[in-house]
Amino acid sequence: MQLIRLALIASIMLSFVHKYYVSSTRMEFNPQSGSFEITMKIFTDDLERTLRSTFDDELQMELGVASRELNYHMEDYLRQHFEVIFDDVPTTWSYVGMEVEMDRTFIYLELPRLLPFSEMKVRNTCLFDSFEKQSNIIDIVYQGKSKKLVLYPGFDHDSYFY
Repeated sequence: MQLIRLALIASIMLSFVHKYYVSSTRMEFNPQSGSFEITMKIFTDDLERTLRSTFDDELQMELGVASRELNYHMEDYLRQHFEVIFDDVPTTWSYVGMEVEMDRTFIYLELPRLLPFSEMKVRNTCLFDSFEKQSNIIDIVYQGKSKKLVLYPGFDHDSYFY
């Protein structure tokens, strides 16, 4: 009887493990700096799994501000998987850093705006190689207007028209 009770409790606890794969990215224009401030939120365990399979099986994501090695790998990974293009002109974002929490990791980027623009195309394939059901939600806020983009394997980029 005790074994059945233990098995039941274990199965209930396992059902609470997240089974959806979603990241969120907020790209908000800062008129003082003239740039987009970008914050990505990704589940820590999913990101750690992806970075380990991409770079190093021994890579550790410890709570708090990320190590130099982790920042290096994170920036390298994002250069391959996150791109913003203004009116068919690729841009270069700056990697600011990341903070690791128990369940979520926050990644910070800054992107200079090309003046003026009519189309911003965003490509985000983060975690697509690791999770076939991964979705990346991007919330763009620019001069009082907001637009959400939802990207997934097979549809890895979308545009915001201003």
